[in-house]
Amino acid sequence: MRKTIFLVFLFLFITMTELSGQTVDYSIRIPDPKNHYAQVSMNYTAQEKGLVKVSMPVWTPGSYLVREFAKNIETVRIEINGKSVNASKSDKNTWSFPAKKGDKIFFQYNVYCYEMSVRTSYIDEDQALLNLASVCAFIEGKEKTNIHCVVELPGAWNNIISHCEIITSERIKGAPHEYLLTFDNFDEMVDSPIQLGNFETFNFNVNNVPHRVAMVGIHNANIEKLKVDMQNICQTMVNIIGEMPCKTYTFIIQNVEAGGGGLEHKNGSTLMMSRFNYTNAQSYQGLLGLIAHEYFHLWNVKRIRPVALGPFDYNNENYTKSLWIAEGITSYFDELALMRAGYISKQDFLNTLAGYINNHENRAGSKIATLHEMSWDAWIKEYRPNENSKNNSYSYYSKGLIIGALLDMTICKLTNGKKSLDDVFKTLYKDFYLNNKKSKDGIGYTDEDFMNVCNKVAGVELNADFNIWLTTTISPDYVGIFNNLDIQSKKQEINRNSWGLNYETSNGKNIVKYVRNPGPSTLLGINVNDELIALNGVRLNNDLEQVWNKLGKPSKVSLTISRSGLMREISGNFTGLQEVEYTFLLGEKQMNKEFWSQTGALQKWLISK
Repeated sequence: MRKTIFLVFLFLFITMTELSGQTVDYSIRIPDPKNHYAQVSMNYTAQEKGLVKVSMPVWTPGSYLVREFAKNIETVRIEINGKSVNASKSDKNTWSFPAKKGDKIFFQYNVYCYEMSVRTSYIDEDQALLNLASVCAFIEGKEKTNIHCVVELPGAWNNIISHCEIITSERIKGAPHEYLLTFDNFDEMVDSPIQLGNFETFNFNVNNVPHRVAMVGIHNANIEKLKVDMQNICQTMVNIIGEMPCKTYTFIIQNVEAGGGGLEHKNGSTLMMSRFNYTNAQSYQGLLGLIAHEYFHLWNVKRIRPVALGPFDYNNENYTKSLWIAEGITSYFDELALMRAGYISKQDFLNTLAGYINNHENRAGSKIATLHEMSWDAWIKEYRPNENSKNNSYSYYSKGLIIGALLDMTICKLTNGKKSLDDVFKTLYKDFYLNNKKSKDGIGYTDEDFMNVCNKVAGVELNADFNIWLTTTISPDYVGIFNNLDIQSKKQEINRNSWGLNYETSNGKNIVKYVRNPGPSTLLGINVNDELIALNGVRLNNDLEQVWNKLGKPSKVSLTISRSGLMREISGNFTGLQEVEYTFLLGEKQMNKEFWSQTGALQKWLISK
């Protein structure tokens, strides 16, 4: 009976929308959740004669990797005016077939959803997380067409929640487990993941804007504490721009056995948290930082965006040099938020910044690739690491964070504390997002646009130093920059007595997984996948450096290894790994001043000097 009601409603709904305007009509059903499949149907009336191309996205915005979602599509069925059409593919993710104007097109398929992450889809007997780029195909050329989507909630489940503020989530009369969702276009549909199941929710307000939180899965969170902390973090991020850009905001928190991560959307975010780590202080602080990061994407990325990131090409990579701004500077603000919101001290923040700098400068890849290159190559490097990645690459998150901090400090120093990086993003929000003469969603920026705004806020030309940091591998003068702000800074050259390699022990075998290049192990000739057996005749058991220490740290070493099943000896001089270490300390006078304050980085601190 419910199936009949659904089909009748869908027929009437399609008929009405044909009279009122063009739409693409979807339905999403989950016939048997324990089998992990969703069944997706699309109905569309052809507006012209020609070849219809239905494509499955190859990636999802916010996660810069081609994930080939079409690999999960099965049992494609195509009908035109009720008659079956051959379901042949024209390329890896596209089905093509001819149609005439006025033809009623029906396209249906099953999609396998069993990958738990914030960027993919997952269905089991307890819940369904549907990231719609991995679930819904689109008609090429009709991406801007209005969309209506009927979602059927399996009978054992009671809850449905999604992100986008333009969604109308209505139960269909006579079918209590069917909901109608509407979107202005395919971009907005993809930007609105859907969570189904039986889960708890709670609410809070920020600047009078309702915030909804779905807590999915078993967890040990103190909900009242979490609510207060989330509200505090969100308010801290709103204060950067000073304006709330959406009418509602939705968090979907997936409480999982292990793992983490987040993905931003225009009016919400999806987060993952280890279910029993809410009582672990370090993990809980990490969650608050993640919340700050994804929440600041409300402005930076979803509204203040690189020119390449919207409208999206879902069939190909969308390249930009500006991910260091989109993600790296967002990472800077999420670390800053923990201090501004009162969760860490001023010195803790400086220590965190020193940690990022030390990790970056001691990574071999920091001397190989520029920051622009790392942004551009995100599609092949950031999400596809291998055993050599640390030697030829690094994360635009980490170096972008560092450059964001240096920009903030430089602007504050040049303006005597009257301006900060906060003001840069206020200006970007006004000039690029609220500038809707060309688009209701504003216009994108280039790296040059971003630096021009920084110059405008600082009152001087900053390009000379920052172009070097963006387009070369030359390290900034950290000590000079920090000392210029009266922060006690020191750089040390340190011999770590480290072998510059990582290995794992499994079934009694010590297998090399990474070799730093350049580094002492590379000079000796150790390779990835070598089995480490003995050092200077002493058997190794997951204790290479300990054995070396017990032998008196000899400079002459001989390693017994197995390579591809063949035994061999490697001998040579061991020199240890040379690294740099930066430390930054606030003096007593600075400790009591408003260092990187809520009202803007360094502002009150500098003004009060």
